[in-house]
Amino acid sequence: MKRKRTKATNRSSPAGASARKAKTRRARPAAAAPNPDPVLRAAAGPAGANATTPRVFRLTYANQQPREEPKLFKCRDGIAFSEINAALCQAGYSYEMTINLYADDRRALTDGYPAFLPSDVIVQTMRPPLDDQSETNTESDARRIIPRNHGPLENEILDVVCRKYFAKCNRKFVTLSDRAKALFVSSEAQKHWGDLEFFENHQTGKKTGPGEKPDRRRYWAAVIKQHHVGLHQQVPPASNHTSTVAYLIRDQLPSIGCDVLVSFGMDGYCTLIWNHIVRRKYPDLITKKGFVMAELVFKELQDKDARPPISIAFADEIVDVNILAKADPIA
Repeated sequence: MKRKRTKATNRSSPAGASARKAKTRRARPAAAAPNPDPVLRAAAGPAGANATTPRVFRLTYANQQPREEPKLFKCRDGIAFSEINAALCQAGYSYEMTINLYADDRRALTDGYPAFLPSDVIVQTMRPPLDDQSETNTESDARRIIPRNHGPLENEILDVVCRKYFAKCNRKFVTLSDRAKALFVSSEAQKHWGDLEFFENHQTGKKTGPGEKPDRRRYWAAVIKQHHVGLHQQVPPASNHTSTVAYLIRDQLPSIGCDVLVSFGMDGYCTLIWNHIVRRKYPDLITKKGFVMAELVFKELQDKDARPPISIAFADEIVDVNILAKADPIA
């Protein structure tokens, strides 16, 4: 008697192929969930909710001469912003658009501004023009200041957030507020770094060698001229110590709801150098609320006869960073 043979599925048949695919799908492990930045987790909400990618809005000012018509594409410090934006995008943010603030443009938030979400961050990589108007004594001063916009967004960034940290801020002087000075660990640091005066150009003004030949070098940025340590008392930096300072603030705009990130030095070069260093060495600073003040120490000066650098790579070699203060935001 012949034994009845069990009919096997032909591996080469369409039915066999379908069975193998179904088995593979059942056996495949689930993909590991990403581990986003804490800000991203907060923006995404509870598990299963529709995740909202935090957006980056660049805030800048019109780059125009007095009486010149402003144009959307003419704005300031774009290269410095690209450094911070690269770090934010690497942390999971998404760049959205640029907002260009024109002089004395007081239109409402409903008139042309984007609708901001609580997870958004507005990034300004230039010195906030808190007190520039106090400098307009000459036509030369008028060309070099940043004119105020006086709109509702700028007013909240400068007058509500930045003013918590700066009692005075223009291109010559920076005086920290009493609350910001209290963020330093010692009273000596408060006196030494709380009130600074800066050179307005990069010329050293020094004489070297035999005769009266001028120094053929210049500063890389607007460096510290004097530390104002008391009433009518100034202390210059050491003769062999060339440095400037930079600031970073991330805080919430109370009525708008999203965060603002202001990261700057005292001129264009310093702002670019600082934001490049933040991207390379301190990217965690831009995803957390807080206040940071840093000293940028230049290990060498620039040759006056040399052509300008074609990239920011030089900063990695000639600048040392000392973090002077790092604290939670002022309430």
